[in-house]
Amino acid sequence: MLHKIIQRGIDEQYYAGGICNIWEDGKDYETIALGWANKDREIPMDLTKLFDLASLTKLYTATLVLHHISNKRLSLDDRLGDFKIGPPVIGNVKVRELLLHTSGITSWYPFYNDNQYGKSFEMILNDIDVTKDSKRNEVTYSDLNFMLLRFICECIDARTFEQQIQFILNEIGDDDGGFLLNRPKSEFAATEYGNQIEHEMCKERGLTFSNWRSPEQPIVGHVNDGNAYYFFEGVSGHAGLFGSYKTVSKLGQLYIKGGGSLLDAELVEYLLELNENERTLGFSKSGLFMNGLGHTGFTGTMLYIEPKTKRVITFLANRLHVENPKDMYEIRNEVIHYVR
Repeated sequence: MLHKIIQRGIDEQYYAGGICNIWEDGKDYETIALGWANKDREIPMDLTKLFDLASLTKLYTATLVLHHISNKRLSLDDRLGDFKIGPPVIGNVKVRELLLHTSGITSWYPFYNDNQYGKSFEMILNDIDVTKDSKRNEVTYSDLNFMLLRFICECIDARTFEQQIQFILNEIGDDDGGFLLNRPKSEFAATEYGNQIEHEMCKERGLTFSNWRSPEQPIVGHVNDGNAYYFFEGVSGHAGLFGSYKTVSKLGQLYIKGGGSLLDAELVEYLLELNENERTLGFSKSGLFMNGLGHTGFTGTMLYIEPKTKRVITFLANRLHVENPKDMYEIRNEVIHYVR
C-alpha cells in the first residue's frame, strides 16, 4: 500500500522520485525508494540519495538552540537585543518567539536582490521593513527567524554555525548530512530548473536580481533556496542542509528517545507537550501534524514524529524536479495516515 501511494505521486507528477522510511519503537518498519533522483540524466532513486532538506534545516537549527539551552548557554527568554542582533524594532524579540514563529518578523525577503548588493545581513535588516505584514504574538512562518537563530548560536559558541550543526549530526549518529557536501552529483536528488519560483516572487515585489541560475538545467548538489545559495553561500539557519533519509529519521528518533545526551529530557517533554497556536519549539502541530509534530521542506521533504506510537516518518521527494511543481499535501497526508 505504501508503495502504491509513493508511486501514485510519481505517476501524477507530484515529484520525480521519493524515499519513504517508517521507524517505529526502535526499528525500521518499512523503507522504499521509487522513481528518479534525476530524470534528465536517468539516475534512479535509491536509499543512498542525498536531498536538499530545505526547511527541515530549521529542525536542526532548533535542536542546536535547544542543546545550548540544555547546557545553560542560552534561555528561551533571551532577546535579540541581548546579542546586539538586528534593528531596535526587533530587539525585544525572544528566542522562544523565533522558534514559535510569533516574533512579528516578516516571512521572507530576498537578501540577494540587486538593490542590496554588497551589503551585510545586518545592514539589510536595518534597511528594510523587517516587520512588514506580520504581527507579534501571531504566527507568521518566517525564514528570517531561523536566519537570526543562526547568528545567536554563533554569538554564544566559538565554533562556526556549520561546525555546530555538524556536531549535532555527529551526536545523532549521522554520517550523511551536512552543508556544502562535496560529493559526486550522481549522489544527489535533483531539484528545480533554476530558481523560477523565487524569480516570480521577486518580480511580484518589484525587485530584480541579475545572477539567476539557468532554468535549462536542474539544480543538483547545491541548495535550491535563493537566500541560502546566493546570499549565505550555502550555510544558513533556515535552509542549506543536505542529508539522506537516515539523517532525517535519526533527528526524529532523538525526540522519541527523550533527547539523549544532546537535550535535557524535561525540555524535550515540554516541547512535545507545548501547543501554542498549533506550534511548538521549531515544529508544527497543525494540519498534517495534528496528532504529533513535524515539518515540511519546499523541495518536497517531510519529517513527522508521533510520540504516542513512538513513530517517525521520513518522506523525501524531489517535488521541484517536475515540469509544473505543485503542493504535496494530499500525498503526504496519505503517507502519514497509512501507518496509523
